Amino acid sequence: MSCASTQFQYHVLPPSPLAMCLDGSPPSYYFRPSPTGSSKLIIYLSGGGWCFSTDECLQRSGTDFGSSSSPRENCVFTPDLYQGGLGLLSSFSDVSSFSDHAVAFVTYCDGGSFSGNRTDADSGLHYRGKEILKSVVEHVLDSSTTPYTEVLLAGCSAGGMAVALNCDYVAAAAGDTTSVKCLVDAGLFPDVDYDPLHSLQDTVLPPACVAAHPDDPAACMHAAAALEHTETPTFVINSLYNWFGGDPLEGDSEASNNYRATVLDALSGIVANTDHGVFADSCPVHCETSMSWGSVMVDGHLMKDSVSWWYNYPHAALVIHIDYDHWLSEPSRNPTCDWPSPPSSPGLSVTTQIALGSTVAVLLVLGNFLLLRRFWSKRAVMLLVETSRSDSADTSEPEAEAENIDLDDIGLALDSGKAAGVKMRELAEDWVRARTEKLSKVWDGKLQAVMVKVLAGNVTPDEPSWLPHWKLAKFLVCSILTLWLTRLYILRQGRRHNWEVDDGFGWEEFTKFHMSGVVRDLVVFYFAGRLHNRRGVDCLLYLLPMWFGAYFMSAISEIDSLDLSASLSPSSIENQWTATTWTVMLIALMITVLGTQTHLYVLYMEGLVLDRLVVLAMVLGVFLIPYLAWLGGMHVNLRYSWSFALQAFILGIYLNGIAVWGRDDILTCEAHNYRAEADSCGCYYEWDYY
Repeated sequence: MSCASTQFQYHVLPPSPLAMCLDGSPPSYYFRPSPTGSSKLIIYLSGGGWCFSTDECLQRSGTDFGSSSSPRENCVFTPDLYQGGLGLLSSFSDVSSFSDHAVAFVTYCDGGSFSGNRTDADSGLHYRGKEILKSVVEHVLDSSTTPYTEVLLAGCSAGGMAVALNCDYVAAAAGDTTSVKCLVDAGLFPDVDYDPLHSLQDTVLPPACVAAHPDDPAACMHAAAALEHTETPTFVINSLYNWFGGDPLEGDSEASNNYRATVLDALSGIVANTDHGVFADSCPVHCETSMSWGSVMVDGHLMKDSVSWWYNYPHAALVIHIDYDHWLSEPSRNPTCDWPSPPSSPGLSVTTQIALGSTVAVLLVLGNFLLLRRFWSKRAVMLLVETSRSDSADTSEPEAEAENIDLDDIGLALDSGKAAGVKMRELAEDWVRARTEKLSKVWDGKLQAVMVKVLAGNVTPDEPSWLPHWKLAKFLVCSILTLWLTRLYILRQGRRHNWEVDDGFGWEEFTKFHMSGVVRDLVVFYFAGRLHNRRGVDCLLYLLPMWFGAYFMSAISEIDSLDLSASLSPSSIENQWTATTWTVMLIALMITVLGTQTHLYVLYMEGLVLDRLVVLAMVLGVFLIPYLAWLGGMHVNLRYSWSFALQAFILGIYLNGIAVWGRDDILTCEAHNYRAEADSCGCYYEWDYY
């Protein structure tokens, strides 16, 4: 959901001797005016757990859940996926019947569900949640040019519990001319002991509930107990399992069944109040007024329709929907829940995984043996011959004799000691010279000219000295053009194939805030990748692999049997790796190990290891957290054509990442303001507090 659909503004209240976050900073909230100019308001209390001890609260005071000190200049704010952002607080009328309401999203910084009322002189912590709520409610109501006729106090998790504790208070603060109702989302925690929190923060609890529990006032911190004595109409949304009833994939375990029974018992007192409504499903989730809002059903009724019916038709029949019929185990699950997927490869036992792992190891050892024995033994000799060609006195061996040399003789000669090494060197020299002369004949004439121009570019040794500048310009143009064409393609195809892409920035923003970083990356890549010593990149040998790499990383996500979220962790290998994953990982591992070893060996033989290490150190010194594809690709820079093409492919992978997500790894304040202004999202402080 973009900022254009929310338009939240950030407010920090003036300092107050009472209304303070844990660290003493003033409270704050985000505000979105009604898109239709209605006189209806939602006050949403953010959640985020509690702190039950001084040490926990001290740690919390240094975060956004205990302080408003860190400047929140990014106006591109939306309630997150769990706190109403995709449901209740949506500004789209087809998503929420409350879309015409103004919204005050109150940040949570007291650690006590907006109920504390003391200052700890020893620790310097301020447990002033009740005063925070008072100040914010007064500020929101007084800031309106016209009185609000309807107010819905809502919240999720610890914020949902805060709604239950403060519902009657907000109704009284709003006045008799304002209709107030409350919505508690995932605010029931029947198995939590709140005695330490009550003692630590000296919590202010609903008077009617405290009067009913004179011997145990802390019991009123439980939302269910508070709601039994709440006069203001309240709607409760809660899962019978929540996140705390055990692993849903394990079915109806004893723990989950016990938790379900506890929640049902807590709901019984709420149901007894005829002004309250309940929607209790059997989904293993926590906050539900966002992602579950328009999909989960109980008794044939959608969650959002149940809330709307209760809110708009108070004299209708009671809205009580409790999912007695569904459980966690198959086949009695509620089909409208967003159930987690079962392990994708449950058939891979430990024995099978050990066998597959052993296979990988054996293949790697075998591949390395063959590589070293039959390939690098010959290449090493050739490199020695090339470096000592000037010392060779006899270069007149007939071509026929060189043609009859068995290449295996060179490999076997490695084991023959010093005398055999001399003979091996002579044979290898003859073989290299003969092959060179033969290939030169093939490439003579028009075929050579055409193929060199098409595959390797049109650079010739006798071009003027300013050519490297043109090569760099061509590299930048080809790379940036590939990047932007890739982005256009992904934006178009991604909607059809569900590819990942951040569609929040356009060409203007990319040019203004991303381009400089990309150009810097490419310039470093160009020189560190030794492209200034190569022919130009305007050739198919470089462009085709680069284009393929830019497309490949998005297209591979369409392979259903390849879970791209799989990692190298033991749990992921056990539960997510399919046969396809094993195959792909095996191939990737073989290519990576052998390719890396090949490059390292050639660099060692040519005496360039130290040179490359210096370059690597310099790059890491400038780019503290570099892109892995970018960093790896620049070091794939051997003088062979296959290395040239491989470098282009890896560069394409880097360009794909930029095309999908942009290069705003550290989004500057200027970029924040640009995006806020572009989305008509104002941002200001009423008091200059930092």
